[in-house]
Amino acid sequence: MKTNLIKSTAALALTCASLTLPQSLFADFVVSTFDSDLGSNPYGTNLWNDSTATALTWTNSGNPAGSMYLVSDWALGTPTGGAYQWEESQLHLRPWDAATNADRGLDIRYYQSIDFDVRILPNSTTNLHGDFGGIIVAFLGDPYWGVNPTNGIGWTGLGSANLSATNTGWQHFSLPTIGFQGTVSEIIFQRFNWANSNNTMHTEELIDNVRIIPALGPPPVLHYTKANRGLNIWSTGGSADRNSIRTVQDGGTYYMWPDVGGNANYSFTIANYPSEPARTELAVRMYVVPTIPAATEGAPDWNEPTCLFTELTVDSSGIATWMLHWKTNAPGGNGQIYNASSQILITNPTPIGKWTLAFSDLTHATMTTPSGNSTNFVLGGSNIPDISPAFYGYGLVYIGLFGSTNTGDLSVNFGGAQLSGNIASISNNWTADTNMTAWEPVGGAPYYLVPTNNASWVTWNLPDGGFFLQTNTVQPGAALNWSTNHGLPSGTILALHKGVLVKPGDLPNTPRLFFRLSRPGF
Repeated sequence: MKTNLIKSTAALALTCASLTLPQSLFADFVVSTFDSDLGSNPYGTNLWNDSTATALTWTNSGNPAGSMYLVSDWALGTPTGGAYQWEESQLHLRPWDAATNADRGLDIRYYQSIDFDVRILPNSTTNLHGDFGGIIVAFLGDPYWGVNPTNGIGWTGLGSANLSATNTGWQHFSLPTIGFQGTVSEIIFQRFNWANSNNTMHTEELIDNVRIIPALGPPPVLHYTKANRGLNIWSTGGSADRNSIRTVQDGGTYYMWPDVGGNANYSFTIANYPSEPARTELAVRMYVVPTIPAATEGAPDWNEPTCLFTELTVDSSGIATWMLHWKTNAPGGNGQIYNASSQILITNPTPIGKWTLAFSDLTHATMTTPSGNSTNFVLGGSNIPDISPAFYGYGLVYIGLFGSTNTGDLSVNFGGAQLSGNIASISNNWTADTNMTAWEPVGGAPYYLVPTNNASWVTWNLPDGGFFLQTNTVQPGAALNWSTNHGLPSGTILALHKGVLVKPGDLPNTPRLFFRLSRPGF
């Protein structure tokens, strides 16, 4: 099967052709049907608990035969400020023997979704939201487990299945896998519940027929578009996904204002912002963290005990709102982040331009928008207590996106970032330079630095089921002239699509050039 894109000096057109492939090449990968017991996959099932008492057994009541029988009890005390609390347990499925090279996992390029069935048993109770909570599915990637665990692919959320409070029959869920970049070696079912103060919730559910579905159906579609110069960061579209870059920690660099007596400026510049309706669920975040999180730490606002961050959102009319949030001494939770007393905000007619958070001393700060509007606040004043002592340390700064299940494939183009004052200085103008030495991606965040104004994207949607990009300088019908040797890579996964950046000099100097995706790649 092939899909073509024809690019020439005269026109740009799309065509496609087909090649029949054996269906057996793309069979379902059955993780487990649990028809006999929990060890029906080659290497069994393991479970570990987080903050709840969870029981896991096997039952002969399944869809149609056996299934996993999962019991969760959620008992909460009074949360700070009466806010909803997050409780979870995690079920890990590992149908591969990741310790050997022979069976390390599943190449997810050829698959499009993970499907499973859930049934809530009648003797379960709903929470104060009126539902049964939900299940988040995530992948860990080879070689996360095995001979070289330090270089693996960490937690990648694929989305969530919200469980119906009125349906005690079997519910089927299908979550796209195309946001995962690599070979999956472990599957995680994260059972979660939101509950309010002094609420107890008991759930009993069956999980069955866990399958990974191949990428059948229509071939991917090619697009040829102009690339925006600058640093492009994409949203992967998972529930509460964070996709960021962060400052490189060298053992002694400091970015925290209290360490040096104040006078610190943190800013970023947005060059392009998406116009799609789903952008209202997208946010640009800048985190200031007085610790050195692990290289895979993508959610310092949740995992780290202390964090200050700004969040930029855009409404349907294009108005941008910039808000400050903070928390102290609250690891593994939101802490005070969303309390009204921890929020300062300012608006601007557009998200485009430079946004600056500046501390003139330990406790006095100003937020300034691209149009020059500003708002001042004092740590220890009427809105925020003096949290500055909590920010002593050799911490890091993050810049990136916070998305939802509806923001997959949206991207923000950053024109630059500057850190200055009595802290470590960084100054990047990504619309003019390609310097990324002070920054690193977090957990494989999808980003790309476009180094020139004269570049274009050749992109296609996922899943691509093993398609390869080819070029032809003669004509689309000349089968022998198609080549994968014109210097272009097979494609980089950028959120929910693949892309190849074509720069001047990358391809032959010819008046006509054709692109196609071919499966198999010859």
